[in-house]
Amino acid sequence: MFFNGFTYRGDYSLCKRSHMYKGIFYMSVSAILFAASAGVSKYINNMSDINPMQITFVRFAIGAVFAFYLMLRLKIPFRPVNLKFVFLRVIFNTVAVIFFFIGIQHTTLTEANMLNMTYPAFVFLLSPFINNEHIKKEYIFYLLFSMCAIVLILNPSLNGFNYGNVLSLISGIIAGAGVCVLRESRKYDSSIVILFYLMAAGGVLNFLMMIPYFKNVNHYIWLMAIISGSLGVAGQFAITFGAKYISAAAGSIVSTTRIFWAALMGIIFFTEILKWNTVVGGIMLFISVVGIGGGWHALIQNFRGKAA
Repeated sequence: MFFNGFTYRGDYSLCKRSHMYKGIFYMSVSAILFAASAGVSKYINNMSDINPMQITFVRFAIGAVFAFYLMLRLKIPFRPVNLKFVFLRVIFNTVAVIFFFIGIQHTTLTEANMLNMTYPAFVFLLSPFINNEHIKKEYIFYLLFSMCAIVLILNPSLNGFNYGNVLSLISGIIAGAGVCVLRESRKYDSSIVILFYLMAAGGVLNFLMMIPYFKNVNHYIWLMAIISGSLGVAGQFAITFGAKYISAAAGSIVSTTRIFWAALMGIIFFTEILKWNTVVGGIMLFISVVGIGGGWHALIQNFRGKAA
């Protein structure tokens, strides 16, 4: 047998390593694309009075067209096996995306992405109720650590919370529930079927929510919305494809780098100033999210294996 030009004689390590690098590449690209999509959305908000739901609608529309094309090309049946979980996934994801993009409008690009990236903590918290999974005791520390990070980033004061930060956090909570539902949905339907209905039905729901708040903007703003939507869709497909080649633990480390890319874009393009609580909270969040994903445990086991 042959694999990428190399003879494959029962040595699985070469194949496994190649898959890991491919997974890291796609997950890294998805993190950059998601951060860039949010960055373009922030730029649009600064340039016009467009409603963020118009930006998210463009994203859903582009995703639906692309997913529809893939399903036709791959001859995948359009009828989902379990409609209930697909429907729930559509609801949770659509609301989470809309809340996140509205949050971007009212807070910094850095903090919006940080608070949205709390979703793995809420997956961990909600999985016993949705997926009937048991919470591993060794991960409770990371959960508590992530809660401390959230409070630090929110930085509550006598004047209350920043509106955008609260919406970004809510988007993370809802996204966490959506991931739990996605786990159940994947037991019955393929990723591309779920993705198609996520984009198509999500676009319809987004459109109905958008109508009362629609703003008439110029062609340039619509072009920017298309760019933002395209980046987001590309990121969605990259993370879906990359997840096939990388473990959940390694994926948690790579995907969390979106926090870094968002912060870098915020500083360069929007002259955002990182406050001490944002920096410390971001580091704490990175540590906790990677820990919840099993990243630190996997690194320790790998180190011990090499030492032995």
